[in-house]
Amino acid sequence: MIRSPSFVSYTSEDGTEITELLDSDEESLGFDPTPRAIRTTAIRPSPTFAPAFSSLDDAEDSDDSELPDLSQLHQIRISSSRAPSTRTSTPDLDMDSDYQIERVVHVVQEIHTSHIQGDGTRSVRPKKSRTRKSAEEVQREKEARDLAKQVSAEQKKLERAAEKARKEAERVHQKAEKQVHSALNKLVTSKKETLPNMTIEVHPALCNRTSALHKHIEPLVNRIVEESGTPSRMRSSPPWPVEQMKVEGRFTGIDNLIRWRRKVVAKYSEEDKEWQAVSDPYSRVEGTYAMYYTLRMVLADIRLPVARRSTYQGMKTLRAELGPKHQLFLIIDESGDERKAMRREEKERLEEWLAELQIETDCYVVRPKDDDGVVTWLYNMTGDIGFKPYKLIERSHLAFCPLTRPVHDSDENGSKRGKSARGTYQQMLAQIYRVTPSMAEEISKQPGFRTLRETFETYSDPGLTERQKEELLVGTWMGRTQSGNLSRRDVGKVLSSRVYNVFTTEDSLQLVGKDVE
Repeated sequence: MIRSPSFVSYTSEDGTEITELLDSDEESLGFDPTPRAIRTTAIRPSPTFAPAFSSLDDAEDSDDSELPDLSQLHQIRISSSRAPSTRTSTPDLDMDSDYQIERVVHVVQEIHTSHIQGDGTRSVRPKKSRTRKSAEEVQREKEARDLAKQVSAEQKKLERAAEKARKEAERVHQKAEKQVHSALNKLVTSKKETLPNMTIEVHPALCNRTSALHKHIEPLVNRIVEESGTPSRMRSSPPWPVEQMKVEGRFTGIDNLIRWRRKVVAKYSEEDKEWQAVSDPYSRVEGTYAMYYTLRMVLADIRLPVARRSTYQGMKTLRAELGPKHQLFLIIDESGDERKAMRREEKERLEEWLAELQIETDCYVVRPKDDDGVVTWLYNMTGDIGFKPYKLIERSHLAFCPLTRPVHDSDENGSKRGKSARGTYQQMLAQIYRVTPSMAEEISKQPGFRTLRETFETYSDPGLTERQKEELLVGTWMGRTQSGNLSRRDVGKVLSSRVYNVFTTEDSLQLVGKDVE
């Protein structure tokens, strides 16, 4: 650190005025080196340096020739490492006396860096002028600051309102999604719940007033609207749920065709085991088709050669177009008077022809006897087709399985879940048709059937015949009935054989529970 040397002037006891340069040691004794002009300070040296200051009073008057000329100070380079004063110390110095010191501080570094004019005089740097603001300017600045604060507060208020609105919209959106998700995954137990998404498409030839099916359309529409609770869309002709089919190229010439179309609003996720909404709903043609004929048309075809039978050729053509994976029905409307007028030979010939047609085209034959029967069959087929995917998914996995549903004490239907491996095994047995929870508990107590592994090992025993395996559970007590009363019955051969078939079948499409009718 560079420090500027200082000069002091003081008056001794005899009245002599002395000017002396302070070195670094003397500055450390307590002199304040702050550059402030004409400052008078009372110095009280510390006791440690008392001998050095006592020499200033007792020593003889020294020669002042060693002191520098004040007019030449700006030309002298002074070192801060000056040797200490050689004055002798006098122990008689009165330390309580005060020295009136007039400090004159000159900063050598400031002298050297000052601008020297051509005539040798120093130029003085002008001070910055301070202009005092008027009251109007102060008031304007205050108003500007207040306006800025107000704008900032309004901006923050708008941001908070926008954030609140965003969170509220997100909450409403999440709530709506949750409601839609709950509605989509609601357990479907009735065919009526699937009717609003189903549409019956009929060939344009069957929509004519001269067609035999035309008289059944209105009763069918009223039946579906009444059962589903959905208002009919009467603007279309025919009204919903019956619509006129747009004939495609491969179905050209098949004038008696009926098919079903479904509105798809959700898809089933095999990974998550739940229904998930589709972003853009669409319609899909189902894999079930039907051909509608009256009994009069069929009897007329039977009298013709095989190559000229329109019914037979239409069924073969449709099966060839659809392939073996689609379901095909033949609806024969026997609501007229032809059925009563048929002779015995015609009845036998009709039965033979239908059997031959079923073998060749792999179709199902439906023969309603009256007008109400035609409407009922079409209504039931619509409900079965709509309910089919829900039935397959319900039967494709066990309801209590923890991998497909969350593990709780009970599910949405109120049925309890197994809390242990044994309880889960009993729940598995209870899924078999006609096996009650009480009966499943009694079966799990039988030797060879205590665990799932023992059951598979028992049914895999090579020392038992297949009939013996089917009758292993015969005589097992059924436990309690559904009402809670003690049962007096035992497991019979039919139920024992059913349990055996469930554990040993290799058919992946066999249903464990009872099929939905």
